[in-house]
Amino acid sequence: MKSRFTLLAVLTLACLALAAVPALAAPSMALYTNGSFLTNTSVSGAGISPNFNSVIDNSYVCPFIDCDVTGFTFWGYVNQGVGASSLTSVNWWLTNPEFNFKSPYGSAVNAPVLQIGSCFGVNTYNLCLFSVNFGTSIDVPGGGGWLNMSNALTTLPGTSVYWSSAAPPAPSTGLALNTITGFIGGFSPSSSFTLYGTPTTPEPGSMVLLGTGVLGLAGALRRKLKF
Repeated sequence: MKSRFTLLAVLTLACLALAAVPALAAPSMALYTNGSFLTNTSVSGAGISPNFNSVIDNSYVCPFIDCDVTGFTFWGYVNQGVGASSLTSVNWWLTNPEFNFKSPYGSAVNAPVLQIGSCFGVNTYNLCLFSVNFGTSIDVPGGGGWLNMSNALTTLPGTSVYWSSAAPPAPSTGLALNTITGFIGGFSPSSSFTLYGTPTTPEPGSMVLLGTGVLGLAGALRRKLKF
């Protein structure tokens, strides 16, 4: 009887262990989006180039158990200046709580930025869709967090860069941190961006194994108590 109980316990633990194995990686998808740029005849956004001395953040929500974030896209205004001037790099952080730059979720300084498609001329600015690829996946827990950007550099030093405002309705909220004074203030509306990556969700098979393991353990304990 003891050996039978031991066998049931081993099988139960095996079911529980298999249930804990994560699902195979799914194709990259949009995990969270704050929408497209705000259509306007003038620049509408928050300054993220060095001359603004500011870090801009926007909230996001991971709607899964956790999210493996691999990158993001955002709309930005780049001052045309003298000749063509394109965005080359930006500093970014994924933080929680807000403005916690020691957050373990991931950060990069002078991360390469790629332009997607063509830009739109708005007064003396180019409005463009930009992409930042992490080169790896960053595991962030389910629930809320913040995407932060600053120090956007271009091919022409001194060029002003703005993180474009998002078209309403935009679910995110945003704040600006002045890196010189430490003052934190709000701005409206929030900024346009989309986080990409893969979600972590329980597989149906894993849920079955988990249920089997729990029932097996309960049955084994019941038999043990009876004898």
